[in-house]
Amino acid sequence: MAISPEPGVYMTLNWLMISLLAFTLNVPLYYLSVEHRRLETRLGVERGRRVGDALGLISGWGMFVYWAGIWVAPQNRFTIPFGSSTLRLMGMEATLAHLVVSVLFLAPAVFFGVGGVMELGLRVSETHRPVAVVETGVYAHVRHPQYFGGFLAHVGVSLLLSARDSLLLSPVVLVLLYIVCRKEEAELVDEFGEDYAEYRGRVPMLLPRIRA
Repeated sequence: MAISPEPGVYMTLNWLMISLLAFTLNVPLYYLSVEHRRLETRLGVERGRRVGDALGLISGWGMFVYWAGIWVAPQNRFTIPFGSSTLRLMGMEATLAHLVVSVLFLAPAVFFGVGGVMELGLRVSETHRPVAVVETGVYAHVRHPQYFGGFLAHVGVSLLLSARDSLLLSPVVLVLLYIVCRKEEAELVDEFGEDYAEYRGRVPMLLPRIRA
């Protein structure tokens, strides 16, 4: 694997670190968005719902924007040493090898990510306010298909764009997603009790099982 540093390394690190910092600081905002009962107790049911839904929208879309910032920030690039054909993606060159390898991650990322949204519905996915424990479709294989798909997409897009530093940040991204999942599950147990606890005991968190 050949690595080619880009000019302006300090600017590169600045933009990359700003995106990572924004992504990280978005986590506490997400925490607030899933604390439905606490918000409703402090602010009243209707106002608490409105505030929680707004926080869910802001933190959800914010996470995606800051995440994308990590992928496209100026950074060191690398080349997979096979497949010499090149193509331009988002103003950058990538080899056919990068495209082929990235598809191995992007295809299941789309399957789990889109499948999760379809099972929950777009409104629930945006506001982080489920109305029932969903155990069908991709949720029969993994408890957090959208986050699992998001992590696969992170790896896949990093490979596609030859974004070496973004790829090296994958463990950090995974840890942040795990923290978000733990918080979300604590609130789901509080809201749905034994129903979610039983589901959590059967289905893995972020590593899908083959058979539902």
